[in-house]
Amino acid sequence: MERSIHLGKEAWLKYFHGWEIVDCAIRENRETKVVYFCVRKLPRNEQADVWDTQIPTRFFALNIAERDRYSLSTSTGFDRPRIGVTLLPEPRGILVSRDDDGNALVSGKGVSDAQEQIAPNKNPMTTRIKCINGYAYSVGWYRTIYKRIDEGKWERFGDLPHGKHIEQVGFEDIDAFSDNEMYAVGGHGDVWMYDGRGWGAIDFPSTEQLSVVVCAGDGSVYVGGEGLWRGKKEGGKLSWERFGGGGGWATLWNDAVWFEDKLWLSSDTKFMVWDGKSLERVTGEGAQIFGGHLDARDGLLLAANDTKAMVYDGKEWRTLIASYELTAEEISEYNERERAEEGEQKNEIEFDRGLYAASNDEYEEAIEHFTREIESGRRNKAEVYYERGQSHYKLGDSARAIEDCTRAIELSSNFDLAYITRNNTHAYRVQMRSPLRCSRPPKALI
Repeated sequence: MERSIHLGKEAWLKYFHGWEIVDCAIRENRETKVVYFCVRKLPRNEQADVWDTQIPTRFFALNIAERDRYSLSTSTGFDRPRIGVTLLPEPRGILVSRDDDGNALVSGKGVSDAQEQIAPNKNPMTTRIKCINGYAYSVGWYRTIYKRIDEGKWERFGDLPHGKHIEQVGFEDIDAFSDNEMYAVGGHGDVWMYDGRGWGAIDFPSTEQLSVVVCAGDGSVYVGGEGLWRGKKEGGKLSWERFGGGGGWATLWNDAVWFEDKLWLSSDTKFMVWDGKSLERVTGEGAQIFGGHLDARDGLLLAANDTKAMVYDGKEWRTLIASYELTAEEISEYNERERAEEGEQKNEIEFDRGLYAASNDEYEEAIEHFTREIESGRRNKAEVYYERGQSHYKLGDSARAIEDCTRAIELSSNFDLAYITRNNTHAYRVQMRSPLRCSRPPKALI
């Protein structure tokens, strides 16, 4: 079994063991044959209160034609990330964060982790990246849709009304038959169509939550979420019918794709296929995926759950990533490395929480976080002393502010900001002629 896994044991142990696959995408299955995975180091129970942006995220590219050929990057700062691809102007993988700017990393031939922003300060809040006719589209909350028209360039695709309640409107998926017939779905029965000139709302027979849409090869529009619906064109309009068992699914569908003249669907707990007559669990020799995420392109279906990834070419399943059995020595080495990484992650969390508290004028709390990080001894302390000094300064504690900034300068003699803060504090103390513990400094000096 282990010899049939595409990604070798050493790479799996280093990059996937203890991490979870949370999304996947196929770039192409022609020349380079590359697929992408979004992999996250989800926190243990004792770390469950970390912010999503503090969870380490891996952008992993795997060549499925050559064994153990891959590339990756690891970073933090991604909020509920999704992964997708674009083929134009060049084939690229895109890892995007659900945030106010649409921060993204883009990788491909000749490009490694290029940083892009979908819409700075415009709340794209991306829920999915979808490749349509070669171009990447971002859909998100508030019915936002953006199209990537060039390297680093995204433009708003249609001006749709935001709606009053984001839990009832907003998009989770988009698909198209052509540039003149696109569908976007989400919210509670929120379905829209683009006809080449603009977007218009579609009458939908349910207020169920919607999460996926597929413009299928049989000419139907399939929509899913809490249930499954098929839209057929009759007299220029869509006529909707429910199928697949009446709905009421415990979890929403994560992905839906059209492959080999069938509709394939995945949720956190199910991997199913609709052949036009019945909705069945995916079975058969080699099909060992139970829920997760899907993508399809160039005659290939990619399925991935937390720990396994497989591809299907219509004839046979092939395992790309799966767990290996570990020796006692390998387990011991892994646990030792895990403890070290958890210590580093905990340290990052303290620093981030300190910065967050300071940004909200909660300086006493910020000082507590920075102090715990200094005591841990894992980060460059000059940076932490400076930030703690800033918080002391904002609280009017000139003596401690000068002390921390001096310590930061001793640890990093080129720390210009520390010099500036210390000089400002000295100037303020002279100006006020007050005891060391004085009132809060005027904002002009901050």
